[in-house]
Order: sequence, then C-alpha cells, then structure tokens
Amino acid sequence: MAQVGEYYATADGRRIVGRPSDGSEEITVVQKGARTTWSLAPNGIYLLDRDAKPKPVIEFFRFADGKRALILSFPKGAGDYCYYGDSPVAVSPDGRWLYYERDKFEGDIMLVENFR
Repeated sequence: MAQVGEYYATADGRRIVGRPSDGSEEITVVQKGARTTWSLAPNGIYLLDRDAKPKPVIEFFRFADGKRALILSFPKGAGDYCYYGDSPVAVSPDGRWLYYERDKFEGDIMLVENFR
C-alpha cells in the first residue's frame, strides 16, 4: 500500500479516508459514527466516539494492525462528559496527554492522564 499523505473525514462524517501521496486511489482507514471527532498521531488515530454503544468511548486506531484499542469508556452518557457538537479530541505531540472539551458553553477542557 502507498504511503498516505493526508487524512480527512468524508462529507457524511462516517469515514476517515487516506489519500496516498503517490496519487493512487483513496482508502477508507476507519469507519466511524457520524458524531466521532478524531486526532491524528504518528502511529494512529484517536477517536472520540459519542455514538458507541453502550456508552461513548475514546479509542485509538493503530495503523500497524488496523485495530482499535479502548482508551477511555465514559461511565455515563456523553452529554455528561463531552459536548455533542464538533468538539475535538487532541493528543500532545509526544503522545503523553489526551484532551477533549467537556462542555462547549462552560469551556471545560478535560485531561486524560495515564491512558497508555
């Protein structure tokens, strides 16, 4: 497979697609819920999936094997922990810290420690 040069979400928000840098055909990297936000890391993609059942989760999709690893499962509904809009999930450049916005109107930023 060609090296992916960029990643983007499709218009319906249900897939993350990779566009190879050699111009070959785009590939679906991750199928996801419509309200999933994501952050690209050197070795994978962090996903905040508000539509996961039975409750919202933060997962890590590994490029190496194409599998998802659970990082955090919210103990209550997503509305109690994360805004339902387009609030992002982000990871620090060194991969040690994971952030997500808890409440768009109050502006809380949540930090997940020791997630690896």
